Amino acid sequence: MKENTAHEDAKRYAVKTRTVESRGYASMVRGQFGPYGDMAVEDVRRMLRHRSGTAFEDLYAYDLTDGKRLGSFTGAKTRQSVEPTPKLAGRISSAASAGHDVAMLHNHPGSSIPSAADVLSIKRTGARFGVIACHDGSLYVYEIVGEPAPGYRIWYDETHDSIRDLYDARAKRGEDAAFAAIEQLLGVRYVHLQARSR
Repeated sequence: MKENTAHEDAKRYAVKTRTVESRGYASMVRGQFGPYGDMAVEDVRRMLRHRSGTAFEDLYAYDLTDGKRLGSFTGAKTRQSVEPTPKLAGRISSAASAGHDVAMLHNHPGSSIPSAADVLSIKRTGARFGVIACHDGSLYVYEIVGEPAPGYRIWYDETHDSIRDLYDARAKRGEDAAFAAIEQLLGVRYVHLQARSR
């Protein structure tokens, strides 16, 4: 059974290496991390090489005010899930409490939108925004921009994720319409970026 799963994962979660290694992709990543973009490009490419063909995720965090990597966690054992270790979460929270801009970066093997767990992770730690490097070569950038509207909240459990549920309900009208609903009703802004071919 394990061999079957590994074989299926190798196909399903393979990274589009040609896109990720392109200049357009590097430029897209740099655009999110400002002067420290080169460090983020190296980390994204390392992370995607490490996790290509697997259902597992790695996580990095950056203090963009001081221009340093706060740390990383590359040993997640749960499929399609990663959380900062307590030590890394403490570093993120300390930097954020000091008024620094902090960004979190991780991969999504299935190239899905940021989940409620992802959003709650930046809320808990105080990070300013998160970036997801998808295995299909695109990026999602997400940040909390307000409070949920009355009657709405950000939550998840084993069967439901309030953000993905809302996205699925609105996606028939297109990604932009779904993202607009997420921002209006849950107070979270999403941007989906695709690398330009050069």
